[in-house]
Amino acid sequence: MKRISLLLVWLLVSQWANAIFFDQRVFNPESGLTGTFVYTLSQDHEGFLWIGTENGLFRYDGDKFESYYENDSLPQAFTASKSYATSTYFGEDNGAIRHWNGVQFETIKEGSGSASRIMGIERDSKNQLWLLTQNNGLFRFDPATGKTDEFLVPALAGVVANAMGIFSDVLYVGTSEGLFRFDVASGTPQQMENIEVLDFINVLSMQPKNGSNGFWVGTEDEGLYMVNALADRSGRYADVAIKTKILPRESIVTIQEAPNKDLWLGTRYHGLYKINFNQDKKLPVQYTHFDTNKSLPGNQIGAILIDRAETMWCGMLGTGLAQLVEKSLHYYSFEKTLRSSNFSATIQNRYHELFFGTEDGIVKAHYPDKNDSLVFEYYRSDFFDGMTITTFSYALDSSFLIGTKANGVFKADERFEKIERFPLHLNFEVSPVHALEVDQQGNLWVSISGHGVYKYEGDEQVAHYATSTGFYHNEIYDLQIDKGGNVWTAAHSAGLAVIRADGQVDLLTKDKIFPSRDVNALTMDRSGNIWIATYGNGVFEYNGEEFIRFTKNDGLLSDYCNSIIADRDDHVWIGHRKGLSRLDEHTNSITTLTRKSGLGELNFLQNSAFSDEDHNIWMGNRHGITYLSSPHKRFSYQTLKTHIMDVRLFYKEVDLQEHSDSEELNGIIPRDLSFAYDQNELTFDFVAVNLLAPDKNLYQYRLIGYDNEWSPPTSQNSMTFTNLDPGNYRFEVRQSDNPVYWSDDNVYQAAFEVRPPYWRTWWFSSGEVIFLIILVVITVFFTKKLKNKGLVKFLIYVSLFIIFEYIHTQLEPYLEDFAGGAPIFQVLMHTLLALVLFPVENLVSHRIYVKSAAKKQAEAAIHSVKVDTPPAPAQHPE
Repeated sequence: MKRISLLLVWLLVSQWANAIFFDQRVFNPESGLTGTFVYTLSQDHEGFLWIGTENGLFRYDGDKFESYYENDSLPQAFTASKSYATSTYFGEDNGAIRHWNGVQFETIKEGSGSASRIMGIERDSKNQLWLLTQNNGLFRFDPATGKTDEFLVPALAGVVANAMGIFSDVLYVGTSEGLFRFDVASGTPQQMENIEVLDFINVLSMQPKNGSNGFWVGTEDEGLYMVNALADRSGRYADVAIKTKILPRESIVTIQEAPNKDLWLGTRYHGLYKINFNQDKKLPVQYTHFDTNKSLPGNQIGAILIDRAETMWCGMLGTGLAQLVEKSLHYYSFEKTLRSSNFSATIQNRYHELFFGTEDGIVKAHYPDKNDSLVFEYYRSDFFDGMTITTFSYALDSSFLIGTKANGVFKADERFEKIERFPLHLNFEVSPVHALEVDQQGNLWVSISGHGVYKYEGDEQVAHYATSTGFYHNEIYDLQIDKGGNVWTAAHSAGLAVIRADGQVDLLTKDKIFPSRDVNALTMDRSGNIWIATYGNGVFEYNGEEFIRFTKNDGLLSDYCNSIIADRDDHVWIGHRKGLSRLDEHTNSITTLTRKSGLGELNFLQNSAFSDEDHNIWMGNRHGITYLSSPHKRFSYQTLKTHIMDVRLFYKEVDLQEHSDSEELNGIIPRDLSFAYDQNELTFDFVAVNLLAPDKNLYQYRLIGYDNEWSPPTSQNSMTFTNLDPGNYRFEVRQSDNPVYWSDDNVYQAAFEVRPPYWRTWWFSSGEVIFLIILVVITVFFTKKLKNKGLVKFLIYVSLFIIFEYIHTQLEPYLEDFAGGAPIFQVLMHTLLALVLFPVENLVSHRIYVKSAAKKQAEAAIHSVKVDTPPAPAQHPE
């Protein structure tokens, strides 16, 4: 009867777990991608996604598609693409080759017919670009000189070329008749021996293997091959080609290998497959299948690409483009299936199998052969049935150590085929085992409820730490061994202590070095920092010098923390009774996850967190398991480079090159941008390329010279500045996906000037001053000649009025800043001008009149002296 019930449980859990945990976005004409036959995909150095279709080329930034059609001097069908450093190359259906330099397309080679269809683009060790045509041989392009050479290779005559790869200057060509090899070290392709295993097999695709000299080969109707590129250039030794057992009867048209060595295979008629391997990356253990039965728009795959965020892009023939993103959060519920609960411990072997400790034995999770369902089933019930499993640990030989509630400690191989009891040598009935840790020497540390901590060398008990031996507490809930070999211990009411490698014990709470008395769990991050989860006092980090505290006031969901673990990027995850907290050590920012975030169960059990070989995190709940997929990537904050896509005048697109005398570019923006004074309304369009989560992009901007403060965070990716005064400006923009985390390392800058009108130029201002000086000189000159006192006063008044009005005009902007636009201040200013003008005019007139009168009197006196003086008598010679 029990076997029947277990079989029923297996079926129920298997059926439940048959969902493919991927979010999917589909792009078609409604979303801006008018091409539905996708032949090639690539991502350039700036992060933009390029899609080659039957309707031309498209570039996607995560927000919108930009299309390139025949009006851009481009034909319609693109069949191959490759990105290197700052350049991206495209091959077309008619054999044309284009180069995108970041701003525009350059033609490397014009098209010459359908037989020259570009099938592959690769680069050799000398940075020479090799291009494979379908029926017309090879081309070589030298980017340094711009020279193109054509090679009509006899071996490729009469066959259909499908794919190409270059490994150690050996060029491999996949054809309808097998896999051909050519030595290209000399710059000219020299044929080598073919790979016999693949003779007369239609080779459709190739992909380098990560971290090796080999590559994957996809064939028509023959599945997947693996080739180790070990041949020398003389051709004396054939490469080692092995037919794998992966999809043996499929036609594999495109291949991608993820950084973690997961394999993605696109097929001609049966959709897309994802292959997970075991820990040694040799045995495929999980097949995930995407086709029209599982919401993929089409089954005919044209191209696939893994982008830098490790999401999958799948281009199909006739049904457009799809993006597949593994869901970041899953919850496996067993409340209605498995009869057990309290998933308190997790461990994994190198065969991709997971084992969960429960209150009624061990549950195994694994992928049946060529199945995309994670199956959960009770495991080794003949041994563990009825046992409550409390904790797992790894021994140095990769075997497992299993702690129980009432049955002591067991040791098992990684598949639980051989299980034996670990001799604890205790003189009392075994109590619950709280924690197991193995140090660098292979010694086992065991925490037993009510009895402190034991240390074992091999099978021999060599040390016991308890109150009877002077230790600070007998109830130790968790152990953590740091990089120095010190053992950290966690207890309630007595707090934290450290057993040093030399045996000395530091009582950190008792000696008031550590402030909390109730400690639940411990963990260590990759940097060696120790993290302490407390019951009521939040989380503490010990960085080797001090304890740093994080509490609910800092953003934690709660100060009561049950479990804690650090992910690959040292982000710390804390389990509470009502959800999760994620602490970013680099920014000290905290994110919380609750039911609204997708959590299926909120109560996380004490010490139940585990990180698997792929850096996913598993956390135990009472009725199931919470799974965080690659949390170091999915939940990490990003600060991406922002690109200015355009600068518009009065909301209209303009040729920016007409506003610059420089040919140098800052992205697509010319340097030394300059606009006339009446072209002072500018709109900046910008975007940060975020293919994974574009809706999370936030921006801050500022215009130096106008406002030096950063704007509040906004999702808007354009900004308009109006009525800009003449001057020099610098527009700055940056991106983040966290409103409190910003960096100065990803600021994009674009400088420009608004030129002043002619009447505000230095030469015009100089002319004004010269004019006023001439006016004063003329006024003084004429007033000295005029005898009419009223006319003199009038000339002086006009001159002073012009000078005073000029001064008032120059001062007015500063006065407005001081007084604002209130009319009363303008009236007072004009009144003051009038009050000052008349006294000054009178004073100047009087002085000029007095000086003129005095001069006339002096001249008259001199004249009268000359008239009244008699002439001197004439002198006569004797």
